[in-house]
Amino acid sequence: MLASSLHAQADDMWYPDSGASNHLTNDISYLSTKQEYQGKQRVLVGDGNSLLISHIGHSKMHTAQSNITFSLPNIMYIPNISKNLLSISKFTNDNKVFVEFHPTECSVKSQETKMVLLKGHLKDELYVFDNLRPIHTHTEFVQPLGVVTTLYNIVSCNDVPIWHSRLAHCSFKVLKRVMESCNIVVAENKMSFVCSSCYIGKAHKLPFSISNIWGPSPTPSRDGFRYYIIFVDAFSRFTWLYFLHTKSEALNYFIQFKDMV
Repeated sequence: MLASSLHAQADDMWYPDSGASNHLTNDISYLSTKQEYQGKQRVLVGDGNSLLISHIGHSKMHTAQSNITFSLPNIMYIPNISKNLLSISKFTNDNKVFVEFHPTECSVKSQETKMVLLKGHLKDELYVFDNLRPIHTHTEFVQPLGVVTTLYNIVSCNDVPIWHSRLAHCSFKVLKRVMESCNIVVAENKMSFVCSSCYIGKAHKLPFSISNIWGPSPTPSRDGFRYYIIFVDAFSRFTWLYFLHTKSEALNYFIQFKDMV
């Protein structure tokens, strides 16, 4: 799921986004090779809107200050998105780099040499690369449709248990509200299921007492006791012990114990 606003002013900068599963652009000229998208999948953004995927393409980017190039395969052209989003996971894997974030800037470094390859800065509380430009080629390509569908199946996921886990095992009331606000359609009878992790994680010990009687002892104590009864608090595990002459005394000691606690 991507955080974006349809009403923000569009620009030509690239915003690194750790929540984006793919690169997204609002400018088709960034795609040096492209194919019109024929599938039915859409991109779901943070405000609940689902956006049309117009084209899929590849691009190579560079900066005016260096001859270092970065590969951006499988960019989605989304006409109605306001910002160009750079998927951190895709970018780091495809280019063998890592990204460091600092209070006022971010840096892209080589995994091998640790050299700084690209720098970004903070703009309106968002990190941005404002000097990335495409290296244009004139080759069209045909992307296998099956690959495209696999890449974007996640945006149409309406599996309630999966969303329940993604949202930190929230209550079903909250889960339903979130899914409705994000236009994720789920049948009413699918909203009820048993989450075993919630049962285990949210369980707690109740303040009940556990009792047990031992005896008779083959040899009575010096005071003539042949039994004992214990009461254990299930919450604190604190234990009380009483000695009995006969088993019939258990009820009286239980009443005494309850009056005490």
